[in-house]
Amino acid sequence: MYSHSQSARRKTTKRRVRLLRGFVASLAFLPVCAAAAPTAGEDYLEVLTLAPDAANGAELFTQCAECHGDVGAGIVDGTTPRIAGQHYRVLVKQLLDFRHGLRIERQGSRGIGDGKQTVRGQRVYAARCASCHGRAGEGMDSQAVPRVAGQHAAYLLRQAYDALDGRRPKLGGSHNKLLAPLSTDEMLALTDYLSRLGWHSEEKNHPKTP
Repeated sequence: MYSHSQSARRKTTKRRVRLLRGFVASLAFLPVCAAAAPTAGEDYLEVLTLAPDAANGAELFTQCAECHGDVGAGIVDGTTPRIAGQHYRVLVKQLLDFRHGLRIERQGSRGIGDGKQTVRGQRVYAARCASCHGRAGEGMDSQAVPRVAGQHAAYLLRQAYDALDGRRPKLGGSHNKLLAPLSTDEMLALTDYLSRLGWHSEEKNHPKTP
């Protein structure tokens, strides 16, 4: 015969065991749940299989125009980038990064620098950036490498320092190695040079969307 206190302890122990088993079962199930939710990379690959709907896109763009402007020109002070003419895959990737919390942005004619060091900026670009972003800053749609030619100088400068300061984690690694050695003057020269490049210098640099 069990005393009342012993019976109560047994019930408490059984309840704790059930709770523990439930907790362990939940832990075992977590990876399955995580795997079920698509990642930004998986969403990106899926979107690229879809046929673009320009009419629907025009309607959705009215929400974007509040910040980026009616023609996607952005703001010259660099708070909002120019997106008109940007590569299709780059835009897809950036939108998905926002959706998945991989980018956190601060809100905010063409924004250019003072024009005093563009030759220096050209040298810096050729040495450190052109191998990925292209000789003329045209980027590469197939690899989702952004077009940087013609982008607002202040925006480019902010993105560079955001990468260095860890506010753009996905721009770390190679970008940090390339940008960290640059002085402030070299950064200003680089971004000023890029802001003055033609956005569509050649037809081949403006591929049609898939």
